[in-house]
This record gives sequence, C-alpha cells and structure tokens, in this order.
Amino acid sequence: MRKGKKKYRIDKKCKFCGKLFSILISCLKRKGCGQFCSKQCYWSCCRGEKSHRWKGGKSKDSFGYIIISCKGHPHASVKGDYVSKHRLVMEKHLGRYLNPKEIVHHINGDKTDNRLKNLLLVSRKEHNLIHHLGKKHIKRSDRNE
Repeated sequence: MRKGKKKYRIDKKCKFCGKLFSILISCLKRKGCGQFCSKQCYWSCCRGEKSHRWKGGKSKDSFGYIIISCKGHPHASVKGDYVSKHRLVMEKHLGRYLNPKEIVHHINGDKTDNRLKNLLLVSRKEHNLIHHLGKKHIKRSDRNE
C-alpha cells in the first residue's frame, strides 16, 4: 500500500462460523452490517430461538388461530414447523396425532379460546353442517324479530 493512501477494507471474524472475511469500513456504520461472512451464516444464526424477535415459538396465523412451533410434528406446516394450538390440545387429550381430515371446531367461535371444553372433534361434513345450520338459524331468528 502506498504511503498516504487510506485503507478502505478491514478483516472481520464471522459471528457464526468464525471465518475471516473482508468488509468495507463504510459498511460497518450501517446497523447489523459486518457481523457475518454470508447470508447463510446470518440466517443460521438469527432464525428461530436465536432471533431477537423470538416470542417463545408462539404466534398467530393470518386466520387468527394461535400457532405453536412444534419441530418434528408429522402435520406441521411446511414453513417453520408450526401447528395450530387447538389441534395440539385435542391431540394431547386423545393421546394420538389427529388425521389431517379431522377438524377441531371451536364451539363458541373464538379462535383463541383453546380450552378443551370449547373444542369439538368433527369430520369435514359435520363441520360444514355446524356452520351452515348456525348461519341458517341466525337468519331465521332475524326474520322473526
């Protein structure tokens, strides 16, 4: 290096694998930059329980159901190994895994109320009847008033 010329890169050690890598000094000023040698190391280090956003493996899906991280469950979702809590409660009660065709119905309609006395194991046909008759019943009562 010539005299008077600034050094623009420095060597750092990867936070995950320990490999040395070179990084621009200007990148170090950005938040979170310069800690990992690759995206693969970043994701390996900052996913799941290691993430700063980890909430104990409990979350809510887009339909409003509580989901629990359950690695190794045979019916866990493809993304992230999550299973609906109401299904886990019913499985624990029955002492077996539920068949994917079995439906766990929330009796009071509250998707977050996963108490055993609020859950009912039904087939798809029975579940459709419950909802169909429930809507019909509401319409009839509205007409009478």
